[in-house]
Amino acid sequence: MPRCLEFLSISILGILMIGCNTATNFGMPSLDQNPDTTNNVEHTVRGIVLEVTAKSALEIDNLLVQGPKQKEWSFEGKGFAGKTPAHLRQHSLLGQPITVFYQEDEPGNRIVTRITD
Repeated sequence: MPRCLEFLSISILGILMIGCNTATNFGMPSLDQNPDTTNNVEHTVRGIVLEVTAKSALEIDNLLVQGPKQKEWSFEGKGFAGKTPAHLRQHSLLGQPITVFYQEDEPGNRIVTRITD
């Protein structure tokens, strides 16, 4: 492979790894369930991104994640969750897992509070 293609490949991999830096995540890490400031319980699911639709460049509209035992979890976005829709699409293409922190509202919808790599 020509030297410039090797450099380009290494550069792209480096950018992807930097993009997964969790230092930009908001909030405190939680285990399975932790109360937040609104007295709602925060849950987590770790899995692979199957689908993401964007409300804007920074906000998720809907997110579909395949969690443990092949179960599919759907989430609704409400504001910036720490990762952009484009970043989540990269995770989907590469098969890299994410952790979704969410709360359930009255009708039982899962609302994303934050996302980590």
